[in-house]
Parts: sequence; structure tokens; C-alpha cells
Amino acid sequence: QQGQGQIQLPLSDCGVVALDYRGEKGIVTAMGHAPQAGLADPKAGSVLSVAESLTNIVWAPLADGMDSISLSANWMWPCRSQKGEDARLYEGVKALSDFCCAIHVNVPTGKDSLSLTQQYPNGEKIIAPGTVIVSAGGEVSDVKKVVSPVLVNDKNSSLYHIDFSFDEQRLGGSAFAQSLGKVGSDVPTVKNPEYFVDCFNAVQELINRGWVMAGHDIS
Repeated sequence: QQGQGQIQLPLSDCGVVALDYRGEKGIVTAMGHAPQAGLADPKAGSVLSVAESLTNIVWAPLADGMDSISLSANWMWPCRSQKGEDARLYEGVKALSDFCCAIHVNVPTGKDSLSLTQQYPNGEKIIAPGTVIVSAGGEVSDVKKVVSPVLVNDKNSSLYHIDFSFDEQRLGGSAFAQSLGKVGSDVPTVKNPEYFVDCFNAVQELINRGWVMAGHDIS
């Protein structure tokens, strides 16, 4: 993961590589996952994984906007280990497929690991939470315009929170719930795929105009 700032903290939302030594074109990759949200709701967990990969990659100016992006889905699930996990996997896959179709982003590749359990000599069995890791990749129009998460100290600038989800501020599957030793059941998701695309395109337009000084997702 690329470092950011003077002491190179690993805060970068995405990784960017130039295609050559002198040109401006490049390739960007980003990842998304929501394992704790997926424990409470596999459908929401899958959608949030896609959403995070896209809110991570949005900070790089893409050559053709969202049309530049392709996704890879890596399904890691404890099927055959616990009753109901096959059905949860199906729900998660269908939710991811429906959401990607709604926002017109392709998922041409991926893999699966469906026996995520660990058996110890004393008979104890540990079952991993069902998780999908979504990797996003696309072409960058200008690597010099990639937005850093390092906040710029400028008194004439403003700090904005842009809500892509069009959902209520739910705490299920959050770090706050985890700090209380809970998972929760009221999990956020993306309510309006069309609105999500509009937000993505708006941020891309602002970046291309050079109006975004710093940016980071909140997932």
C-alpha cells in the first residue's frame, strides 16, 4: 500500500502506477471488504465491499469514469462447515451481482475459497466469517492529478462529507459496535445505485477540474 504524507503513513485509498517514465497515463487499483457487516447481513456486506472499492478508487482521475473500472470478487466462505452458510453465500453473490448490474460495472473475474475452517487437535473448530474481497482496477488519465488523503492546511478551503449511500447512519457491523463486543443487525448499505453513480461521477468531475485538495473514504 502506498504511503502518504511526510512520514509515509499507509493511508492511501488506492495504488497508482505510471505506464512509463514520461507519460501521464497510469493504472490504479483499490480494494473493498466489509466482513463484520457481512456477519449481520451477507447482502449488505457484499454491496458495501463493492462500494468501498469504488469510494477508494474514485480519488484517481479515471480515463472513462466508471466505465474504466473492472472488478474482481474473491469469495471466502465457510461452506460445508456450518448450516445455512451456502444460502448466505448465495444471497451475497446475488446482491453483489444485482448492485454491479445496477451501476453498470463488470466483474469479469474472481475466485473462491469455500472451506474456511481450522480444526485443532483438541477437536475445536474455528469457522471464518463469510467475506468477499473486491478488487477494482482501471486506467488513470493523469497520474499527477491523483488526490492524496493528506489534509491541506488552507484557510480558504472547506471540508465536506459526501454521502454516497443515501441511507440512514446505521451502526451494525461498524467499528463502534465491535468496540462494544457486538456485531449488530441494523447494517448500512447503498440504497440508491443511481445516486451512488451520480456521486462518483461528481467527485471525478471535481478532481478533473482540480478542485479537490484532499480526499478519503470513511469505510
